[in-house]
Amino acid sequence: MTLYEYKMLSEDEQYDTVFSKGKFLDIYIDGTTKYVLYALDMFFVEVIWDIVEDQIIGKEENYGEGAGKIRKQKTLKVYKLNY
Repeated sequence: MTLYEYKMLSEDEQYDTVFSKGKFLDIYIDGTTKYVLYALDMFFVEVIWDIVEDQIIGKEENYGEGAGKIRKQKTLKVYKLNY
């Protein structure tokens, strides 16, 4: 699946795809917010959770060295995806 194909899915289908087909890579907690990084084919999705409310509050998709907050906080290296 390409990022374009992923973006064409409804939001619910995007989350279903990440949680069922994504490969968990890393997690970062910043106060009451949790950032969970998944690899999905050749791109990354970072799911953002509100820990207090225990609910998803957003997501960020990206090619390259991972996504958003986790990449910025941990300076992740490029992941070599082995599927």
